[in-house]
Amino acid sequence: MNKELILLKELEARNNALVQQAQAFIDTSEVYEKGSGLDSRQWQLLLSRAHQQGSVRDLTAWIEYQVSRAEPKDKKRQKGKGWKWGWDPGQPGHDTETAFFGRRLIGELERLRTEFAQPIQQRYQRLSFDIDEIWMALVRLYICYARWRFEYRRDLAGEPGSAAEGGG
Repeated sequence: MNKELILLKELEARNNALVQQAQAFIDTSEVYEKGSGLDSRQWQLLLSRAHQQGSVRDLTAWIEYQVSRAEPKDKKRQKGKGWKWGWDPGQPGHDTETAFFGRRLIGELERLRTEFAQPIQQRYQRLSFDIDEIWMALVRLYICYARWRFEYRRDLAGEPGSAAEGGG
């Protein structure tokens, strides 16, 4: 069996766990809620960037850039918008930038390396898999599943801009 088929088979074997993790991340982040500032276009842009980038580090640098660009929606509460969603200095545990949705997403993507990519690479050491290639394939899948969950949750909430309403 060639290298590409082995990788495809390994990704498929981990697919259910990957979908569940992406769904749980979106559900707990509540980024689909009204006022989050994140919409279908931003998810599509993220997915496009993931397919254009050759490395996860490039992609995470782009996400950090998006976090730096997001402006607070409400100057009084300083509640985060878009990639900064979830940051509320008045709430316990929300007093650092690690609470930003974008930062938490980066953490999820980094976790894919240790939880999924490294075991695949170790299992097939004789084939000399590039861990970054495995990791990037996992990240692309994860972002796709997260986007689908975002659209589903946004549609359930009746939010404008969901893919079901022509927003992506």
